[in-house]
Amino acid sequence: MVHAACLIALSVLLQDGSGQNTLAKPIDTYDLIFRVLGVAGSILLALGGVIGYLLNRYWAARDRDIGRRERKLAGKDAERAKLRDVLYESLKWFEGGTQNRSIGIAVVRTSWELHPEFHKLWIEVLANQVIYLLAAQEPKDRPHENENLRRIMETLLRESALIDTETYRILCDTIRRKSNGEITEGLPLTPNLKNRLDQWATDLKCSYCGVAAEQANAPDRRHE
Repeated sequence: MVHAACLIALSVLLQDGSGQNTLAKPIDTYDLIFRVLGVAGSILLALGGVIGYLLNRYWAARDRDIGRRERKLAGKDAERAKLRDVLYESLKWFEGGTQNRSIGIAVVRTSWELHPEFHKLWIEVLANQVIYLLAAQEPKDRPHENENLRRIMETLLRESALIDTETYRILCDTIRRKSNGEITEGLPLTPNLKNRLDQWATDLKCSYCGVAAEQANAPDRRHE
């Protein structure tokens, strides 16, 4: 476009008002100056139009990019808020009570595949629920709590590689001591519960709770 403007300017300079070539006539200095200024103004006007067009395209593209980034950030914020809601909803049910615990277990189990980022936290909560049921709550037979215990242990056994090493040690120690009758608190040690405890200890390899043996077994248990 600039090249075309220069050609037009040259053509104008070489012609007079009647369109004839000025090379065959004497050149008037003032007339030439005015023509040059007129052509320069035309060129600047053309350049201004080109620059304005390019700037408009630049700012439009910049605005679109900013809009995309803002929408992306807003989407991430909404997703984080949704995840916080899911996590809060799942954990609040473990604050106490048989029925609440049952609902919490159901929420975790049904949300497990959807939220892998919560797996380790959920595993810690479930392991501590087992310890509480076996050793901390009032010693009273509760069929629903025995069922809650079974459902929790199903998840812990399936995802045992996610259990923290210290939590694993405490869990195994609680299971062993409860099975041996050393713990009198928590769910009563019925023959059925003892059989379950012994099987869970075997499945969790709780015989490796010693420090040296646990360290040797850790690579087989964990993904780290």
